[in-house]
Amino acid sequence: MSDDSPETPPCPARRRSWRWVLVLLIVLMTAGFVASQSLVGRAIALPGWVTSEIEERLNTRLGDSGATLGQSVVEFDGNGAPQVLLRNVGIRDARGVRIATLNQVSAALSLHDVLRGEVAPSTLNVSGAQITVRRSVDG
Repeated sequence: MSDDSPETPPCPARRRSWRWVLVLLIVLMTAGFVASQSLVGRAIALPGWVTSEIEERLNTRLGDSGATLGQSVVEFDGNGAPQVLLRNVGIRDARGVRIATLNQVSAALSLHDVLRGEVAPSTLNVSGAQITVRRSVDG
């Protein structure tokens, strides 16, 4: 026994649900684009725990020396690439004595690398560097 009955077309409700899914997807994509464009050129201060985490990782890499951070900020350029700004950076020697103060250190990051989970600055700028020079007792 063969089934020669023609295939029934999909019900209209099923077609309407796909249209709603498509409309919702377009609305979400548009909202995401508008939100991303609204971030361009704006400085967003990162929470204190993020600044503490950056400071901790930096101190781990510095070894005996250390650093203190006042504030961390992120900005996005026109291409969506992030730039991290570290403000009021203090550098201290192994004895804990502050030897340098940097008003701002900025690191431009590659958006492609950030999306892969890698943080490797493409450029690094330092502004407002002040150093402390101390002379020992014997000259």
